[in-house]
Amino acid sequence: MTISSTTVQSRTDGDGSETTFDLPQSVQAEGDIEVYLFNESTEAATLQTLNTHYTVDLNADQITFTSAPSATEKVFINVTLDIKQLSDLSNTNSLGGRAIEDQLDRIVQMLLWLDFQVQYCVRVTPNANAGLTVSPITDAASDRQSKKVAFTSDGNDIELVS
Repeated sequence: MTISSTTVQSRTDGDGSETTFDLPQSVQAEGDIEVYLFNESTEAATLQTLNTHYTVDLNADQITFTSAPSATEKVFINVTLDIKQLSDLSNTNSLGGRAIEDQLDRIVQMLLWLDFQVQYCVRVTPNANAGLTVSPITDAASDRQSKKVAFTSDGNDIELVS
């Protein structure tokens, strides 16, 4: 498999009749994707379940829904990979090119997924003299509403403020 696309998410409008949608890139396993339906009228995203709401054709790089998403729904297909090595490449003379190719493809896919995730992060320029610590913001969505991310008064941490 060759990784020819850097896209790790696709967004497509439902139309009430189309059930087949292309994956943003080839994947090695059905579990390497998450599929969501986003209802535009309620603004709710619902995670779909493999083999209940859709199936995956790895050879065609497509998913097929059991029923077509409506015209008020958007289909989001995300490539999501666990960051772990799934194969043990033994140190022998019989190491096949296919095994190496599969591992290199998986590494590239993980890097693309991480790059996509970083786009949605708050970035702080590293500075050895700043002494900055960044605490995770774990408040509930209702507690975060209409708040801003700001530095604390001593400049050493980040907090939510009204």
